[in-house]
Amino acid sequence: GTWQYNDAIAYQSVCKAFAAGYTFVDTAFVYGNQKGVGAAIRNCWEGDRRDLFVMTKVPGGLSRDETFAAHKQNLMELGLD
Repeated sequence: GTWQYNDAIAYQSVCKAFAAGYTFVDTAFVYGNQKGVGAAIRNCWEGDRRDLFVMTKVPGGLSRDETFAAHKQNLMELGLD
């Protein structure tokens, strides 16, 4: 998980995790560090993208449209499609 980290610390931590063999990243909209996590994925992940599992979350209580918009924002901040 990356919930305790700002973008800079999240970037460093995720890069170190990848170097140690991690293939799973847990983040969320409310953590406020998805840009750092996304930069680490782009710059430090050396494997095939299909081998990396990224989990992100949205706040509860959203309408259907708000949920889709929040996920779209997550993907944009992470630089994923």
